[in-house]
Amino acid sequence: MNRVAELRDLSDDHHTGLVLARRCRQTGAGRSALSPEQVWKQVAEAFSSHLEPHFRIEEQYLLPALEAIGEASLVHRIREEHRALRALQASAPA
Repeated sequence: MNRVAELRDLSDDHHTGLVLARRCRQTGAGRSALSPEQVWKQVAEAFSSHLEPHFRIEEQYLLPALEAIGEASLVHRIREEHRALRALQASAPA
C-alpha cells in the first residue's frame, strides 16, 4: 500500500505497536522465549520512545483535522484508545 510520505513515521509507529501487542499475546499464552518481565521492559521502552510521542502528534495535528471534517466519532475512539493504552502502560510492573 502506498502511503503519504508525511505519514510514514506514524505508520511505522503503528507497526511497532502491533509487533509489541503480538509479543505480549504470545508471552501471555506461554508461546514466547521472552519472560513477561523482558516483554514489559520492551513495552516501556517503546512506549516512551515511540508510542507516547506518536499519541501526542496525533492528538495535536491529526485529531483536530479529523474533527474539522466531521469525524467526531473516530476522534473519540482514538482518544479512548490512547487513554486505555496509557492506563495499561502506567499499570505495568516496575
